[in-house]
Amino acid sequence: MPRQFESDAVLVIDGIERAVYARVSIFGDGTQVKGWFGSLGSDDPGLECDLLNASVAILRMPDGKEGSIKTSDGPSSRRGEVAFTGSGQPPA
Repeated sequence: MPRQFESDAVLVIDGIERAVYARVSIFGDGTQVKGWFGSLGSDDPGLECDLLNASVAILRMPDGKEGSIKTSDGPSSRRGEVAFTGSGQPPA
């Protein structure tokens, strides 16, 4: 069963910060993360395009924890949100 959370966050795309709302699901066996993904909501209509073209995209949570992300073809949980896949450790 995935661990899920959602929160206001900051998405840093090639050094430029944008306010987003992040929904994150983390899969693992309790001791090791197997993968993580989610969706981002924003008032910025260019977010998906900018994320697709990003060299570096970092999702930063309010507590300062960060994780690298890229766009994905996975389903977004809500219309108008951008789906992403995380790499490395999740920001949780």
